[in-house]
Amino acid sequence: MQRAAGNSVVNALMAARLKWPGGEARSDIDGGLEELRKDEPEVDRLEKGLKAAKNLGIPVDLEGIRPPPSALAVTTTGFGPGQVAPKKPVPPTKPVPAKSPLGTAAAKGAKLFDEAIALANRTPCSPQTLTRAARDFE
Repeated sequence: MQRAAGNSVVNALMAARLKWPGGEARSDIDGGLEELRKDEPEVDRLEKGLKAAKNLGIPVDLEGIRPPPSALAVTTTGFGPGQVAPKKPVPPTKPVPAKSPLGTAAAKGAKLFDEAIALANRTPCSPQTLTRAARDFE
Protein backbone atom coordinates (compact mmCIF):
# COMPACT_ATOMS: atom_id res chain seq x y z
CA MET A 1 0.00 0.00 0.00
CA GLN A 2 2.75 2.45 0.94
CA ARG A 3 4.85 1.43 -2.07
CA ALA A 4 1.89 2.04 -4.39
CA ALA A 5 1.32 5.46 -2.84
CA GLY A 6 5.02 6.29 -3.18
CA ASN A 7 5.02 5.22 -6.82
CA SER A 8 1.98 7.39 -7.51
CA VAL A 9 3.71 10.39 -5.96
CA VAL A 10 6.84 9.85 -8.04
CA ASN A 11 4.76 9.47 -11.21
CA ALA A 12 2.82 12.67 -10.49
CA LEU A 13 5.96 14.71 -9.73
CA MET A 14 7.82 13.37 -12.80
CA ALA A 15 4.82 14.10 -15.07
CA ALA A 16 4.68 17.63 -13.67
CA ARG A 17 8.44 18.06 -14.24
CA LEU A 18 7.99 17.09 -17.91
CA LYS A 19 5.51 19.96 -18.39
CA TRP A 20 8.37 22.46 -17.90
CA PRO A 21 6.89 24.43 -15.02
CA GLY A 22 8.19 27.88 -14.33
CA GLY A 23 10.10 29.36 -11.36
CA GLU A 24 8.55 28.54 -8.02
CA ALA A 25 6.52 25.54 -9.20
CA ARG A 26 9.70 23.98 -10.59
CA SER A 27 11.55 24.38 -7.28
CA ASP A 28 8.55 22.95 -5.35
CA ILE A 29 8.40 19.89 -7.64
CA ASP A 30 12.18 19.37 -7.46
CA GLY A 31 12.00 19.71 -3.65
CA GLY A 32 9.30 17.02 -3.56
CA LEU A 33 11.45 14.69 -5.67
CA GLU A 34 14.42 15.29 -3.35
CA GLU A 35 12.30 14.44 -0.32
CA LEU A 36 11.28 11.13 -1.91
CA ARG A 37 14.91 10.03 -2.03
CA LYS A 38 15.22 10.33 1.78
CA ASP A 39 14.41 7.56 4.25
CA GLU A 40 12.12 9.89 6.19
CA PRO A 41 10.77 12.57 3.82
CA GLU A 42 9.46 15.90 5.09
CA VAL A 43 5.74 15.66 4.40
CA ASP A 44 5.11 19.41 4.14
CA ARG A 45 7.75 19.88 1.40
CA LEU A 46 6.46 16.81 -0.45
CA GLU A 47 2.88 18.06 -0.26
CA LYS A 48 3.97 21.46 -1.58
CA GLY A 49 5.46 19.72 -4.67
CA LEU A 50 2.27 17.70 -5.19
CA LYS A 51 0.13 20.85 -5.01
CA ALA A 52 2.35 22.45 -7.65
CA ALA A 53 1.86 19.36 -9.84
CA LYS A 54 -1.90 19.53 -9.33
CA ASN A 55 -1.89 23.20 -10.41
CA LEU A 56 -0.20 22.13 -13.66
CA GLY A 57 -3.09 19.77 -14.42
CA ILE A 58 -1.61 16.51 -13.20
CA PRO A 59 -4.31 14.39 -11.48
CA VAL A 60 -3.19 14.23 -7.85
CA ASP A 61 -5.35 13.03 -4.96
CA LEU A 62 -3.86 14.57 -1.81
CA GLU A 63 -6.48 13.09 0.51
CA GLY A 64 -6.06 9.46 -0.55
CA ILE A 65 -8.76 6.87 -0.98
CA ARG A 66 -11.86 7.79 0.97
CA PRO A 67 -13.74 5.00 2.73
CA PRO A 68 -17.40 4.51 1.85
CA PRO A 69 -19.91 6.32 4.06
CA SER A 70 -21.03 3.02 5.55
CA ALA A 71 -17.53 2.50 6.95
CA LEU A 72 -17.63 5.90 8.65
CA ALA A 73 -21.10 5.45 10.13
CA VAL A 74 -21.21 4.82 13.85
CA THR A 75 -23.26 1.81 14.76
CA THR A 76 -24.15 0.46 18.15
CA THR A 77 -24.25 -3.26 18.71
CA GLY A 78 -26.31 -3.31 21.87
CA PHE A 79 -23.46 -4.86 23.81
CA GLY A 80 -21.26 -3.19 26.35
CA PRO A 81 -21.08 -2.23 30.00
CA GLY A 82 -24.28 -0.19 29.81
CA GLN A 83 -26.26 -3.21 28.63
CA VAL A 84 -25.33 -5.55 31.48
CA ALA A 85 -28.09 -5.88 34.05
CA PRO A 86 -27.14 -4.68 37.52
CA LYS A 87 -26.68 -7.27 40.23
CA LYS A 88 -29.80 -8.16 42.13
CA PRO A 89 -29.73 -7.31 45.81
CA VAL A 90 -29.26 -10.27 48.10
CA PRO A 91 -32.35 -10.69 50.27
CA PRO A 92 -31.71 -10.80 54.00
CA THR A 93 -31.76 -14.24 55.58
CA LYS A 94 -34.97 -15.24 57.25
CA PRO A 95 -34.66 -15.70 60.97
CA VAL A 96 -35.18 -19.28 62.08
CA PRO A 97 -36.74 -19.67 65.50
CA ALA A 98 -34.46 -21.73 67.69
CA LYS A 99 -36.14 -24.63 69.49
CA SER A 100 -34.67 -27.44 71.45
CA PRO A 101 -36.68 -30.66 71.08
CA LEU A 102 -34.93 -32.28 74.00
CA GLY A 103 -36.03 -29.58 76.38
CA THR A 104 -39.62 -29.74 75.07
CA ALA A 105 -39.82 -33.53 75.34
CA ALA A 106 -38.44 -33.60 78.86
CA ALA A 107 -40.68 -30.75 79.95
CA LYS A 108 -43.85 -32.46 78.72
CA GLY A 109 -43.08 -35.45 80.85
CA ALA A 110 -42.35 -33.27 83.88
CA LYS A 111 -45.27 -30.91 83.17
CA LEU A 112 -42.84 -27.97 82.62
CA PHE A 113 -43.98 -27.13 79.10
CA ASP A 114 -43.72 -23.31 79.49
CA GLU A 115 -40.13 -23.52 80.63
CA ALA A 116 -39.35 -25.92 77.77
CA ILE A 117 -40.69 -23.42 75.21
CA ALA A 118 -38.55 -20.62 76.72
CA LEU A 119 -35.49 -22.89 76.59
CA ALA A 120 -36.24 -23.86 72.97
CA ASN A 121 -36.38 -20.18 71.98
CA ARG A 122 -32.89 -19.60 73.44
CA THR A 123 -31.01 -22.51 71.83
CA PRO A 124 -30.66 -23.43 68.11
CA CYS A 125 -31.90 -26.75 66.79
CA SER A 126 -32.47 -28.33 63.38
CA PRO A 127 -35.98 -29.33 62.22
CA GLN A 128 -34.89 -33.00 61.93
CA THR A 129 -33.98 -33.05 65.62
CA LEU A 130 -37.35 -31.51 66.55
CA THR A 131 -39.21 -34.10 64.51
CA ARG A 132 -37.25 -37.01 66.02
CA ALA A 133 -37.80 -35.71 69.59
CA ALA A 134 -41.53 -35.32 69.01
CA ARG A 135 -41.75 -38.83 67.53
CA ASP A 136 -39.76 -40.36 70.40
CA PHE A 137 -41.83 -38.54 73.02
CA GLU A 138 -45.21 -39.87 71.86
